[in-house]
Amino acid sequence: MKLNSKLILNRSKSILLLILVFGIIPGYNVDASSLDERSVILESSVPSEVTDYTFEFIASSITPIRSLVVEVCEEVGGACNIPPGFSAASATLNSQPDGFGASSGWSVDNSDAGELRINHPSNATAPGALQSVTFNNVVNPEDSNTTFSLIITTYENDDYTGEIESSVVSASTSQAITVKGFVQPVLAFCVGITISGDCSTASGNNIDFGEFSPNTTSVATSQMRAHTNAVGGYVITVQGATLASGSNIIPALPSFTAPQTGTSQFGINLANNTNPDAGSDVVGDGQGSITASYTQPNQFKFESGDVLATAPGLTSDNTYTTTYITNTSPNQAAGIYSATLTYVITATF
Repeated sequence: MKLNSKLILNRSKSILLLILVFGIIPGYNVDASSLDERSVILESSVPSEVTDYTFEFIASSITPIRSLVVEVCEEVGGACNIPPGFSAASATLNSQPDGFGASSGWSVDNSDAGELRINHPSNATAPGALQSVTFNNVVNPEDSNTTFSLIITTYENDDYTGEIESSVVSASTSQAITVKGFVQPVLAFCVGITISGDCSTASGNNIDFGEFSPNTTSVATSQMRAHTNAVGGYVITVQGATLASGSNIIPALPSFTAPQTGTSQFGINLANNTNPDAGSDVVGDGQGSITASYTQPNQFKFESGDVLATAPGLTSDNTYTTTYITNTSPNQAAGIYSATLTYVITATF
């Protein structure tokens, strides 16, 4: 029995010792009222940026709030030193605060550039479930990657007296990270007698009509293919002169005309023709299109500088087929007639 009494005594001493240790742990006064679930959100954390500060918290007290102050300090403890560059001198309310009681009548006090302040001289309504207020036009501290403290205090008077609750949140500036890259300008264009796939399949650059006859329309075709990532798209034109042999020429058709045997004429189009049976509509998934006049079937013309096809913006591949027709009159001067035509594409990036 004596042994049991001794054990109980020792156990009692242990309990007293634990109570003593708990009593000397430093901390906040357990009777002090503080704001719960508090946070601050910076629209931008870039140093010296003009941005928005949004504060959210839950008031523990039901005492009506008539003013609020947010002190901005380099750190908590001792005097509040304003972070270099921070300014609330031009701060405004994004909208009336939520959960502060009165839904209107709150105004910003810009009398202290180191503090964010709002007040309401006649608010008599207890705080709601959650308090939220956003200040616009706040200037961030000027130093990068720097943490600073914001002490939120509510008051029962509109002159920032009669403290109700006070708590601290932290925020930080951060160095902006610039991310960039480069998309190479692309303009792919090729011309050939035939193009069966992409431009690597372009083949041939010589058209031989053979012998011209007054009784037959000579016909030939070539193709061209284009795509670009230019935002302004592209324009394709034709440059050159009509068929000539020395000073003798086969006249180019000045306006869109049907082929006529026995009459000297040279022209082109980019249409799907039936007379003569040659040519094709534009092919491909791109936005390219043939100029309205050059897409008329069985109508031909040639004038250097004419626009043949266009694309309104960046586009994938399109393949165009150019049809050439030549007729000669019975008295067309003998000779070897030739012409060199150049197709030019211009993109607007």
